[in-house]
This record gives sequence, C-alpha cells and structure tokens, in this order.
Amino acid sequence: MTSGIFAQAASGTAAAEPRQRARVRRVDALPPAGLPLRWSHVRLKHVAKLRSGESITSEQIGSSDEYPVFGGNGLRGYTAAYTHEGDFPLIGRQGALCGCVNFASGRFWASEHAVVAAPLNGHHSTWLFYVLSSMNLGQYSQSAAQPGLSVDVISNLVVPVPPTEQQRAIADFLDRETEKTDALVAKKQRLIELLQEKRTALISHAVSKGLDPDVPRNDSGIEWLAELPVGWQGLSLKRCVATPITDGPHETPEFADDGVPFLSADAVQGGILDFVRKRGCINRDLHEQYSRKCRPRRGDILLCKSGATTGKLALVQTDIAFSVWSPLALIRADENVVRIEFLVIALESEYVQNQIRRTWSEGTQANLSMAALGRLFVAVPPVEVQDRIVGMIRDQTATSTPVVDRIEDCLDKLLEYRSALITAAVTGQIDVRTYRREAS
Repeated sequence: MTSGIFAQAASGTAAAEPRQRARVRRVDALPPAGLPLRWSHVRLKHVAKLRSGESITSEQIGSSDEYPVFGGNGLRGYTAAYTHEGDFPLIGRQGALCGCVNFASGRFWASEHAVVAAPLNGHHSTWLFYVLSSMNLGQYSQSAAQPGLSVDVISNLVVPVPPTEQQRAIADFLDRETEKTDALVAKKQRLIELLQEKRTALISHAVSKGLDPDVPRNDSGIEWLAELPVGWQGLSLKRCVATPITDGPHETPEFADDGVPFLSADAVQGGILDFVRKRGCINRDLHEQYSRKCRPRRGDILLCKSGATTGKLALVQTDIAFSVWSPLALIRADENVVRIEFLVIALESEYVQNQIRRTWSEGTQANLSMAALGRLFVAVPPVEVQDRIVGMIRDQTATSTPVVDRIEDCLDKLLEYRSALITAAVTGQIDVRTYRREAS
C-alpha cells in the first residue's frame, strides 16, 4: 500500500509545508471511449511543454531554506534558489516513485529528475495535474535498474481535452471533492502512524536494552548507544550472517512474457514481498545466472539499500524461485549467532535505522554501500534472550495488527474512490456541473 496521497519523498528531508501542494495518486490508464461534445483527443505535447528541471547537489538541499526542491520521487527538501515560478504539474522522471505527479505553486526548484509540465494555449494547470495523475505514467518506465521515463514517450501520449471553461470547472470540482477524501485519509494514516510508532518504540527498547531493567550493564563502547546488558555483544552485521551479504545484478535484464519473477525495492511492502509489484519475469537460464551471486530463499532478509525506501526490509516467506535487482541486499542470518526473527526486528529498530540514515550517501537519491551495510552495529543478546524478546514483541503487537489491517482496508477503498472520481471527471464520464445534485 502507498504511504499516502501527499507526495512526501522518503529521502530523510522535512515534510512538505503549505507553500506547495504535492498530491499523488495512480489510477488506470484513460479509456479510449467516446468523448462529450466539444471534447477532443490531443497529444500531450500540444497541451503542455514538458521539460526536465536543473541539476542540484545534495549539499544545496536542506530543511530550512525557502524554496521547495522536487526530484524524481517528489519533495526532497528546500534550497535558497528557484528555477520556476507559477503553478505547474510535475512528473517524477526517475526513481522508486517514477511516474508520480505533484503540483507546485509559487517559486520552487525542479531537479533534472522532475519533468515540469507547462500548459500551452491557455490550458488550465490544475486540470492538467488531474489528467496526468490519472494516467498511471509509471507504466511507461523504461526497463532499467533505475526506473526512468522518456519525455518523448510521455509527450506523445493522447489525452482527452475539454474546452478551457470546462477545464476550470473540472479542476474546481476535483479540488473540492478530493479535499474531503484527503482529510479522511490523513486521519486514518495518522492513526496507523501512531500504532507503528508505538511498535517501533517497543522494539527499539527491547533490542537495545533488554527486558529486565535490573540486569547489570557494561559500556558498549558506542557513544550513542551507551550501555548494554551483561552478556550482550556489539557486533557488526557482517559478523551476524552465515554467508557474505550480497545484492542483485547491476544490469538491466531482458524481460520475458513469463518465467521467474524479478523483484526490486518497490516489492518490499510492510515487511513482506509483494509479488504483484514485480518488475517483470526473466527466463530460467538468466535466473540461474543471477542466482550464482544472489539466490533468495525462505528465511532470508531483503533490505532496500538505495532509493526512497532505503532501510526498509522484508523477510522472505516463500519457496517460490525469484531473482532480485541491485537495490536489494540479501542478508542470511547465522542462527548460531542471531535468530532470524530477532535480526529482523533489530534491523527495524530505530537505533539501526538511525545508523542507516547517518551512513547512506546522497547523490540523486539515498544509497547504502555494501561495505557500509556490513558495518552496521547490532546489539546481540544470548540466544535464549533473543527468543524471549521475539515472543514479547509478537504478543504485544498481536492486538494492533488486525486494527491496522482494517484501517488499511478502509484506506484502500477511499483511495480507489478518489482515483475513480478523478478518472471519471477528466474523461467526461461525469458532468461535474450536475454531479453534486445527482449524487445527493
């Protein structure tokens, strides 16, 4: 499930402020059905001028400057200069959220990984934002280890275009209706966040402090961790594994219509692998070639080491054969040192995630090198203590999991309704001038 309809790029930067809007929602491609009177099908290049933004370094991006910076995954932070002024839809050209659509108002910086859509011939910018949002642009991503969109391909897509006065009516209608849905979604997302924060705090304390506050403690030798219970070890991650940490191939595979699933970081969802989000399939021979270096199996951990989801992980819980791309690192626990269930929650803990955030390098996106990954510090208690901690975490979170599942189901329905409403409005399936009266 997506993290929300507001495009807050997960790059460790500050959240978006009211200075700009950044709404993202993907829906099905526009249907080739007939259009209302006076509407026409037009290639996008005749509706808007699409052009990538300008390069910017990570050193130029902060959290307290005046102008928002948009990259391939949405908002990256703020900077002291701007490249554009006005109201523009922005298309993420590269990154984990390739194809996402934002809306920027006022002065802002668009990086080279964001495509600015400047309306032509009096077309309405907010209407254009909703049209682009409904097109599932991510489906046109090129087959590469780093997903990317071709401006030429997007420019030649055909969109339904109403008269300009109807464009404004559609934009106003969708602003009103999506604002209601967004408010409901935000409340439910906040509730999920609070439940997840409670779980994270519980895990972080247990895997770094233990369950017994009266156990004697020794200096860990790590300034930010302070003391560890007696009997615990401070180990690098590379000392906790049965085989060297590795990653998927650093090349673009040749995809097949059928075959072995090929996964990347976007398949890591909520601690599990979502095979629906596979990048494609590869043939058995290519899978065997890639598997010589990296062959995931049940009980392995796959950790995202680059892109917007750096630090997220999933436990492999299937015997299905599959291959992974280079943004995923394979971690196989040495169960003589650390239980796999304990290592999962340790890697999810705040003290490990903080190490990841301090360690990753930032170019156009977050990136955790294999060497840095192996150096991550893990507090490892005796095996019997690991088992007790895992059991406690399982018991404490058992009641909250069904609650989160119900909230997420409700969120899915709200977002599906929102997407369907946008598609219906921008394709002329509903007349926005009479929709409110008919719906009531």
